[in-house]
Amino acid sequence: MRRDTKSIQLHQPDRLLALDVNAAGWHPTAANYFGQVSKAHILRAVQETKGDDAVRRISGMKKADMAAEAETLLAETGWLPEALRTPVPVNDAEPSAASIDEPAVHDLPQDPQPSGLEAAE
Repeated sequence: MRRDTKSIQLHQPDRLLALDVNAAGWHPTAANYFGQVSKAHILRAVQETKGDDAVRRISGMKKADMAAEAETLLAETGWLPEALRTPVPVNDAEPSAASIDEPAVHDLPQDPQPSGLEAAE
């Protein structure tokens, strides 16, 4: 199944424009993000930035309290929801181990194509 990259880009304008949301001054708060997503999303964000101990500390809280605590914990960390993260440009990305260890397909020797006479034999 082929993915329609144009629709993906239209639904993620920050990626289309290479917008750095953090540099623009937006950061997640209880009011603009954490209060609007599920507790599971809040816990994932806290786990990404602060680890399992912080998750255990807030996991039993009510949603509003958890959202407020997540805002405090993630303040000044630069954390953003995945949809708002600016992708790393391809030429700035680290090469993967596979791209270093394995030859590219165009670098591999090609089998000679049979000529019309050889194919008929």
